[in-house]
Amino acid sequence: MRSTRLLIALALVASLALATPLLAGPLPPFGVTTSGAAGSVSPAANPEAVLYDQMDNAGTSSYTSQNFESGFDAYDNQGADDFVVPAGAIWTVTAIDVPGAFFNGTGPMNSVNVWFYRDSAGLPGTQVYEALALVPVDPASGTVSVTLTTPAQLGPGTYWISVQSNIDFAVGGQWGWTARTVASNTAATWQNPGDGFGTGCTTWGNRDTCLAVTGQPDNVFRLNGTSRVPLSVELTALDSRTPAAPPVAVLALIPAVIAIAALTLRKRLAQ
Repeated sequence: MRSTRLLIALALVASLALATPLLAGPLPPFGVTTSGAAGSVSPAANPEAVLYDQMDNAGTSSYTSQNFESGFDAYDNQGADDFVVPAGAIWTVTAIDVPGAFFNGTGPMNSVNVWFYRDSAGLPGTQVYEALALVPVDPASGTVSVTLTTPAQLGPGTYWISVQSNIDFAVGGQWGWTARTVASNTAATWQNPGDGFGTGCTTWGNRDTCLAVTGQPDNVFRLNGTSRVPLSVELTALDSRTPAAPPVAVLALIPAVIAIAALTLRKRLAQ
């Protein structure tokens, strides 16, 4: 009887073990760093190549924007911030600088994902660009400086940039995008489609509202590349120019030139 009960107990333990998923380490904590966890803000390496600079007024916190390992897919999340390409310009974005910091670990990051979206009523809308698994210049620093292997072409309008680190939580912990104390355009947004953090922000929403934080509404970042004027704008500008009037001295010589030409013609006819 005892052996039978023991076998039944062992069977129940085995069935429970099979039914319970194994967790690879502790669950990721909520995605807000402690005070002072901010990335370094450095001057542009080539100021002439800067298209947009939002590196001022850096905050003291960094907020999660990370793609975790498959066991923690529910926690995968993205941060985003907006910028404006002015009318009459086409930007070719070739590189980005995004200050950030590691927390609940020391990194490094494996790579980063970069997206650009068109604005839709103050939130990221249609995706217009995607670059996955880009390796930063210094993956261990926390600050992302990366070249886009395929440049992003952006015409006039409002866009959102989203930068997401690829880090296994069990190895490197978490990475956060450094906040900014002043908002330019619209405040930063955030989403966690799997709702692992339990915020309810499964689609894009105001980051401070999603994470229940205040005081640092934006993100710091810089876009580098080149800007050009569309050909249609150049042609329109040429067509709209008023032809310059000839100098007065030239106008005064016209009758004399006509008289000389007429005299020369008469001499040839008389020959």
